Amino acid sequence: MTDTKVFFDQVASRWNLNYKKSRLFQQRLNKIQELSNDVSIKDKAILDLGCGSGMISFYFAQSDARVTGIDVSEDMIGEARLLFSQNNMNATFAVGDATALNFPDATFDLITCISVLEWIENDEKALREISRVLKKDGILILSVPNKSSLLRWFEKLSAIMRKSLLRLSKTIKPSYLEYQHHQYRSTEIQLQLQKFGLSTLTSLYYAGPFENSKFIQSWMSHSCLGMMYFLKCKKTG
Repeated sequence: MTDTKVFFDQVASRWNLNYKKSRLFQQRLNKIQELSNDVSIKDKAILDLGCGSGMISFYFAQSDARVTGIDVSEDMIGEARLLFSQNNMNATFAVGDATALNFPDATFDLITCISVLEWIENDEKALREISRVLKKDGILILSVPNKSSLLRWFEKLSAIMRKSLLRLSKTIKPSYLEYQHHQYRSTEIQLQLQKFGLSTLTSLYYAGPFENSKFIQSWMSHSCLGMMYFLKCKKTG
């Protein structure tokens, strides 16, 4: 498995552009807004775990939350700090490991962990840490790649073909899937969450770049097609 940190360092400088230009990234942010719109944000302590270049952190900071962003990539943290500096916004950013969070127990009211677990080899250790630093009755908003999606199967097939071509041409870059450790079925991730006292309140599927019409959205919201699985959980244990 290729080094995840190296991968994200390489893409950090253009990551924020993805949120501006890519429908996939725009929809990701829309889903976070949808799942958090009934949660009190102002003056709350929020951890953006795997914060990347800071776009999700920026959304919560605009609502006067006390935001902390953690990422394994130093270059991503640099981009997040630059984004906030350019907009005169405040947040705390640091390089960190999701499996060993440097915070006391019950520190945060809300944690986002968006497209993060799939990159972590010991994902259960990360979930244990998330549960530890989340307050009782706190909210976790999580997304993972949907292993049951037919579109994911096509993506895997494409990645296999690309890997075969790599042997013939060094100009073809490896698929990002080369860097991932996991994909999840809904039952699998929910069972993992339950182990750590995290109870699912709401869940939904989406396919990102294909959601440009209500008709397509109605199809892509099913588990057999939606590429991403979003969950909103509450710490009850």
